[in-house]
Amino acid sequence: MKEPALKINDIYQLRRYADLFEAQFAFLISLQPIPEEIKRLVTSIPHVLSLVNWNHKLVLVQLDPKSKEFTEWFPENPFEKGVNWEEYHQP
Repeated sequence: MKEPALKINDIYQLRRYADLFEAQFAFLISLQPIPEEIKRLVTSIPHVLSLVNWNHKLVLVQLDPKSKEFTEWFPENPFEKGVNWEEYHQP
């Protein structure tokens, strides 16, 4: 979890860890809103939040420390999209 506002270097650090552990999903959680600059970057270059295997995704999330609720997901909340988690399970 990152306390200061997210920076592009935080995303690349997450990518390195996710690649190392071959994660299908990786979540970068921040207590700050997701910066508009990062949203614009990802909108123009979507593969910033993809891993080597294009089915593997990175998700940015804002956590409200008072309510302890996730208040923003970027680019989207995979839990509300009806993701078939079985297809991501590796024996």
